[in-house]
Amino acid sequence: MILNDFGIVAHNHWQKLSERFINITLDVFQIMPNHMHGILIINPPVRAGLAPAPTAGTIVGAYKSLVANQCLDIFKQKKLDVMMGKLWQRGYYEHIIRDERAYLRIAEYIVNNPGNWKGDGFYNYRTKI
Repeated sequence: MILNDFGIVAHNHWQKLSERFINITLDVFQIMPNHMHGILIINPPVRAGLAPAPTAGTIVGAYKSLVANQCLDIFKQKKLDVMMGKLWQRGYYEHIIRDERAYLRIAEYIVNNPGNWKGDGFYNYRTKI
């Protein structure tokens, strides 16, 4: 998948999440033209008395906010004569991976997702950006 400016922003902020939240480990992920997938491992605090590990909602909320703000800056710099519109859907899909078999299936789906792009309903959608 070749990323445009906005995709690069989404990619870079995902990779920086473990700097912002020290109790997480990032696994496979994929930025697609109209969505993204990622496996996020939330580790328990290393020592007693530390702040509890962040929730998936906190992490995803921070990620979506960081990406949206930087994309808005890029959009404003390009001075396009269209409105940017809403970048993210309201919620997100969260699934707890409970065993290695499920992990392998989900990780394979994420890695191979670009090969399914031509079958996506938004495949022919074009923008000026």
